[in-house]
Amino acid sequence: MSHSTDSMLYMILVLSVIYIAGMSLYTGIQKFKKWRDERKAGHWKPQGRKNK
Repeated sequence: MSHSTDSMLYMILVLSVIYIAGMSLYTGIQKFKKWRDERKAGHWKPQGRKNK
């Protein structure tokens, strides 16, 4: 491969990694906000404990 093709490949790989990391972080934040809101509203029940 030539230098320009190598650089383009690396740029695409870097952008892909940044995109995947950003979307994972965004999804994690959204799930955390949903969990926090459900917990505040009283719909949250602890896992692993049986409610009698």
